Amino acid sequence: MNWFSKKLAGVCAACLILVFAGAGLKTWVEYQEEADRLTPEQIEQLRGKYPMGSYPPTMDILFAPVEDAVDWWDTFVYGEVLPKRPNMSTAYEYPVRVIRDTRGYFEEGEVILIWAPYIYRDGYPKPETGSRIVCPIGMRSEKLEDGRVSVGLNGFYYVTQEDYTIPAFPDDNYTTSYLTHYGTTAGLKVDVLLKRLRR
Repeated sequence: MNWFSKKLAGVCAACLILVFAGAGLKTWVEYQEEADRLTPEQIEQLRGKYPMGSYPPTMDILFAPVEDAVDWWDTFVYGEVLPKRPNMSTAYEYPVRVIRDTRGYFEEGEVILIWAPYIYRDGYPKPETGSRIVCPIGMRSEKLEDGRVSVGLNGFYYVTQEDYTIPAFPDDNYTTSYLTHYGTTAGLKVDVLLKRLRR
C-alpha cells in the first residue's frame, strides 16, 4: 500500500469513528431526554385533573400505536387553550393559540378552532382555559368554516405546569418494533414528545 492509499484509509477510518461516535452520542442524549418523565403512578395520581378521554359507547374503536397516528394526521399542535366564545355551537370546539406545531402548518401565536362533531363532545378531553395541550390536527381537506380544523383523540395530550405530557388516550401499546424500542409517550417532557411526533 502506497503513502496515498494509507492516508486515504486513515481518513476513512477516522470518518467512520466520528459517525459511530455521533450516533452513540445521539442515542445517549435521547435516552437522557426520555428518562426525565412522569412514572405511571404519578400519571394516575394526576388523572383527577387530567382525565382520560373516550369515544362514544356506540363506536367500537381501538387505539393504535402513536406512530400510526403520526401518519394519519397532518400535524400535531402544541398550544394554549383560550376562552370559549359565547356563541359556539354544540359541537366539540376549543380555540387554541398555537405555540408550535410539528410540521409548520401554523404560525406561532395563530389562533385555530379545534373541532369535532357533536357525538364526540361528551367523551373528548375538556381542557381548562389557560391550560396547554398537544393534539392531532387533520387538514387534508380544506379548513372547515370559521377556520375550524378537525381534532382527534388518539394523540391528544395534556401539558402540566412542569411541561410533562399526559395522554388523554390509552398509551400502553407495545405491539410494534417502534414502541418496543422507544416505549410509550406517556409522561415525556413536551419538547421531547414533539420530537417523537415528528418522526
